[in-house]
Amino acid sequence: MYSTSYHLLPALLWFISADALLPPQPVLVGNADNEVGFLGLVAPALYASLGPTGRTAWSLDYFECPTAKAAYLRTLHGVPTWRYRWFGQYPNTFLFPGSGAWHESEIGFVFGTIEEITQEANVRVENKVQQYMMSAWAKFARESKNGLSELGWPRYDANGTGSHFVVPCSWGIWFETGDFLPSGLHLLIVVC
Repeated sequence: MYSTSYHLLPALLWFISADALLPPQPVLVGNADNEVGFLGLVAPALYASLGPTGRTAWSLDYFECPTAKAAYLRTLHGVPTWRYRWFGQYPNTFLFPGSGAWHESEIGFVFGTIEEITQEANVRVENKVQQYMMSAWAKFARESKNGLSELGWPRYDANGTGSHFVVPCSWGIWFETGDFLPSGLHLLIVVC
């Protein structure tokens, strides 16, 4: 029976000609700020044993570097690519203290299902962010070549001219007194 090492596969794909592997359709790819945060729930012993340095390495090896390579290769081959980093943290998305913006925690915002999943009410600003996320992903689905650019999202640049921060006020979201704002970074989508 044929099996592939998960450690070897990304390295092999890096050297194979991307022309044969990559479809030309535009792509939106991203990471959560603390991808490994979900391990504290599904594999708490592993999470604890990794420690802060190990968690960073795990996040880089299994999430961030493969995402970066995918974006890089597609951009080099002319595929319209957008890359984001999700920082969203709200009272009803915490898995445990310090879980942060964990792996796939943005997906409930994309589909508008956070309250349904968590059985806890959203805070006001969370509803605003959710509406924006739903509209941005829908725009990408409808108009994948230019929809996100029309919303002000810069395309990923494989030449590394820097990171771009898409600030919530540019989405037309205005924060009111009483909105839950744990820090400014938690409400940013970072496109890099």
